Amino acid sequence: MRWNPGRASCAFLVAAAVLGVSCSKEKGSSDQAAAKSSGVTRRDVAKYVIQARGESPASGCTTPFFTDVPCSDPGWGWIEKMRTDELTKGCDPPKPLFCPDASITRAQAAMFVSRSANGGEASVPVSYGPDAVTSRSYSCDAAKPSLHFKDVTTSDIFCQHAHFVWAKGAIPEADVFRPKDSVTKAEMDEMVLKGFEVRKQ
Repeated sequence: MRWNPGRASCAFLVAAAVLGVSCSKEKGSSDQAAAKSSGVTRRDVAKYVIQARGESPASGCTTPFFTDVPCSDPGWGWIEKMRTDELTKGCDPPKPLFCPDASITRAQAAMFVSRSANGGEASVPVSYGPDAVTSRSYSCDAAKPSLHFKDVTTSDIFCQHAHFVWAKGAIPEADVFRPKDSVTKAEMDEMVLKGFEVRKQ
């Protein structure tokens, strides 16, 4: 099932709660601040993006695809749904591994969000813009590059993913992306909110 943009706003609020992220403009508690600054695991992000797409987890596990995500894993349904939606091939393809407890980097987060928001890897635009809201544009086409980040090149597999979330306003107007840094829950929150074109009121 393709993600339903009509359900994405409501679903995102549920997904944000999964990671302990508040969408309120009100000042949060120290617990909320700590949650926002903590990292995100691959298991977390599976539930996060599938709920943001307005979808439900897979069910009926008999023989799991990923050998490190057994049927008893609480994240199996979300991870399997992300796999069947062609949003992930695992952490070390072609090995059938997902590495559910591994923290994700900013580059990986951008890849998950841009794939999910656009309906799959093939639909993430190599060139895009200007965006209707931010007026940002980019091109990861090696023949005619137009890149914003100094630390991202057209040969990086995450070039269009990083630039897509930037073009949507999910990343501040900085000239470095820091692709290898771990993503925080607050950063993931912003990527999903704006990557899915869900605006804070």
